[in-house]
Amino acid sequence: MKTDKTNKILGEFEKKDNFEAPEGYFDQLPDAIMQKIIALEDGKNTARKEAKIINFPNIEWILAGSIAAAIALLLVFNPFSEDAAPKKVDYQNLLSGVSNEALIEYLAASDLATTDIIAGLESQNIELNNMDMNLPPMDIDSSEVEGLLEYYTL
Repeated sequence: MKTDKTNKILGEFEKKDNFEAPEGYFDQLPDAIMQKIIALEDGKNTARKEAKIINFPNIEWILAGSIAAAIALLLVFNPFSEDAAPKKVDYQNLLSGVSNEALIEYLAASDLATTDIIAGLESQNIELNNMDMNLPPMDIDSSEVEGLLEYYTL
C-alpha cells in the first residue's frame, strides 16, 4: 500500500536528466588518463607530494628513562627513611617558650569557658592543687576581688 502511494507521488514529477557531461568529455578522457600515467612513470608529476616520515624513539629508551626517573624520585623523597616517620611532639617544652601573658590573651580572646578548661584538665588526671605554677603571692583584698569579678563577669 505504501509503495502505491509512493509511486503516485513520484509519478507526479517529471523525469528529466539534471546532469550533463561537457561535449567531447568521454572522447578525451582516455587520453587524459594515459598522459597522467606516463607522467607518473617518468617522475614528471610535481603535484604529488612525498610522505613525511617521523621516527619515534624506541620504547626501550622511554622505559629506561621512566625507570631512572622513578629511582631518582625514590632517592630524593625516600618514604622509607626514619625521617619520614611522624615525630612525637613534647607539648610541655613547646609551651614553655610561650609567655604567660600571651596564654592569658589567647584564652581571653577564645570562646573557651573556665569550666571547659577545668574539665579538660580533669580528663587528663591533672589536679589543679598539685600544679607547680610558680605564681607570685597575691595580696588581694575583697574589694579588688569584686572588681575583678565584675570586670571578667564571672
